[in-house]
Amino acid sequence: MTPQERFDTNRPLAFWVANRYRGMIPASDQLDLENAALVGLWRACLRYDEGRGVRFSGFAVACITNEIRQHIRSTYRKVPFTVISLDEPVPDTEGLTVADMIGYEPDLGERVVYQELAQIVRDVGGCELAAMLIGGQPAAVVARKAGVSPSQISRRRSKAIRRVRQALAACV
Repeated sequence: MTPQERFDTNRPLAFWVANRYRGMIPASDQLDLENAALVGLWRACLRYDEGRGVRFSGFAVACITNEIRQHIRSTYRKVPFTVISLDEPVPDTEGLTVADMIGYEPDLGERVVYQELAQIVRDVGGCELAAMLIGGQPAAVVARKAGVSPSQISRRRSKAIRRVRQALAACV
């Protein structure tokens, strides 16, 4: 069976998997969800190897699910803080900007906090920290470079962030 024939035959499977995620996204984005499912199905059709003894449906469900989850992560990633431009004027001031209002006074306390943070980063160490800090690249890119799956990178990144937060909480 060609990949195109397998794709045409298993389209209902992609829609069935997509239907499991409908409650997670707004109704206006349902078509994008279905398209992500179809992309996952197509990738499964291209990568499926009958010689491995695995049923196509099981392999396809895993590929479709991964594609949908990646779509949800990339589309609905939330910014954890409000971004304000430094050039934005501050209300009730005479033309001052946010940058004008920010002062910088290096002190001993700041150096101590920096040294403690540096020690925490060293303690977290290794692959987790590298995966967390590689230039803001998506998990898929980092995973490809590390030779592991994107989900492993996401788990390692989450674990490293959790450990840094715990260590910082202990310092405060």
